[in-house]
Amino acid sequence: MKLHNELDRLIIFGMGKRQCAGEALARMQLFLVLGTLLRHYRFSPCDPIDLTPVFSTILGPKPYKCIASSVV
Repeated sequence: MKLHNELDRLIIFGMGKRQCAGEALARMQLFLVLGTLLRHYRFSPCDPIDLTPVFSTILGPKPYKCIASSVV
């Protein structure tokens, strides 16, 4: 039962009968916001990006800063 509770925390919108009713709306909003940002701004890194992974509970990239300049 403990493993099941920990698994529920990892699944963002749930699954099966307990799936979030707003999942489709949230995914659509995320797509629209990200698409709008990418359409109106050009993102470029401030410094060269180091792709060496950070070893933690998950494997992820190192944080970096970027510059957002308007395309329009």
